[in-house]
Amino acid sequence: MAKVLIVDDSSVARTHVRASLEGGGHTVIDACDGKVGLSLLQKTPDVDLVIVDLHMPNMDGLSMTEAIRNDPKLAGIPVVLFTAETGPTAIETGRKVGVTAWLSKPQSADGIRSAVAKVTNRQKGASSP
Repeated sequence: MAKVLIVDDSSVARTHVRASLEGGGHTVIDACDGKVGLSLLQKTPDVDLVIVDLHMPNMDGLSMTEAIRNDPKLAGIPVVLFTAETGPTAIETGRKVGVTAWLSKPQSADGIRSAVAKVTNRQKGASSP
């Protein structure tokens, strides 16, 4: 199972994603914004996946993703943007900064677990010989 960092300024969203993933056997840590999330990630580099909201105070999801991609120790960690904003402009901007996948809000527990499985399995396949 994966160790997942959830970063969202909504405690309701964090609780929902946490419950969804822990119910599937994943380990979860969380943060209330991108600045706190990035600091936590730098202290916990064994995270397998980051799920981050787009719009947050202090540091938004795109800025956090860009910071992750610019840090050689963190650059390989997949980042899933979890947001209600799914327009083509937002998705293109996400791709440019290195977002791995997009997950729309709201999302069922099964949808969240499925997205995490797809991204982590794809990552494992990419690192296999």
